[in-house]
Amino acid sequence: MIFPSYDYLDLYQFTIMSFQAWWVTLLYIIAQGALFLHLSHGFSSAAQTLSVTRWHADCIRRVGQAFAIIIALGYISIPLCIWIGLLHA
Repeated sequence: MIFPSYDYLDLYQFTIMSFQAWWVTLLYIIAQGALFLHLSHGFSSAAQTLSVTRWHADCIRRVGQAFAIIIALGYISIPLCIWIGLLHA
């Protein structure tokens, strides 16, 4: 069992305890990889839907990839900080 029974469990403690299980962290990181793919594809698809020129489409694709990388790395940093000990209960 991941969570012992507590009368009161705040969100911070819940997050810390969740990511102390290696398999929860692994699934979360895989999900963030899927989020990265989804976001980067969404930007390029939006450019294609709006029928922008080739140069603009490349620019939008790059911005979308940068945005997706920033979001995914930001979310992945949470369990990594827990695993290396920067965040603790």
